[in-house]
Amino acid sequence: MTYSGTNPTAKQSKELLANALAQLLSTKKFTQISIKEICEEAQVSRQTFYNLFDSKDDILRYYLEATMKTMFAPLWQKRDQSPDHLINVTIRYVETNRFFLRLLVENSLQSMFLQAIQSGITELTKNEPTDYSEFRKAFIAGGLTQAIIQWIYEPQNVKSTEFSEMLSEMIKTLQEKLLRSLGYV
Repeated sequence: MTYSGTNPTAKQSKELLANALAQLLSTKKFTQISIKEICEEAQVSRQTFYNLFDSKDDILRYYLEATMKTMFAPLWQKRDQSPDHLINVTIRYVETNRFFLRLLVENSLQSMFLQAIQSGITELTKNEPTDYSEFRKAFIAGGLTQAIIQWIYEPQNVKSTEFSEMLSEMIKTLQEKLLRSLGYV
């Protein structure tokens, strides 16, 4: 269980540990990084680590949640749930965190990225009345995550505006076909 209190020193230690893990990921595989190495890199004691986190996975989840909160904040503030807005905010996040996201994929940790996107979408749509909202969130998060991973590794270097337009077009086409098949159009 990750510490969720408000102690400023504990919050600072969490940040130091998260940044240390991110730094170590750039030189070692996730499975080869020890708690001891993370603590040494962060200059934080192991006791402090275990007061704040249960595992390396918890640090990674914390790091992703913290960066996702930054990503989804404009969506939560505006309550703009349009696909275009979601895509544009997500693209900006990926551009900012491309190196780290690539490290996640290289360490077979993309499922944590998927969970973080799902959490953000869940928060964004928590008051949604539809019966199928859980399926829709899973569908959007899964498709978006896989498209982002493909884009990160795309050898032709698709520009962010082009990628954004492509995703928007795919979602609009899918939505139109779905509405047509259900007889709404």
